[in-house]
Amino acid sequence: MRKAGYSVIFDATHSVQRQAEQGLDSGDGRVGPILAKAAMAAGCDGIFMEVHENPARAFSDGSTQIPLKDLPKHLRMLKAIMLPFPGRGIDHIARPIRASLLGSAQFGPGTL
Repeated sequence: MRKAGYSVIFDATHSVQRQAEQGLDSGDGRVGPILAKAAMAAGCDGIFMEVHENPARAFSDGSTQIPLKDLPKHLRMLKAIMLPFPGRGIDHIARPIRASLLGSAQFGPGTL
């Protein structure tokens, strides 16, 4: 993808979803930030995460969403992981470029 001129973005929260009985989504939101760190260390250009003030009250995907209050610490860690990589500027992670009423936030190139 990178050779074609596209950034590689990892979807951390949807990656931890599991199909539950009766078609209801389930998953473990605590694993999303761990996978996000691994993706940044592996060379991804950005991370997509769903965040919510209270994931338990989210309209969908609540079990995999990151609590909004935890987002700053995760962003600091992701930023620290990517800094040593040459050719990857800080502007790959920082501020949301999209936030919906459901709490989605995407972090990627040019968002600082």
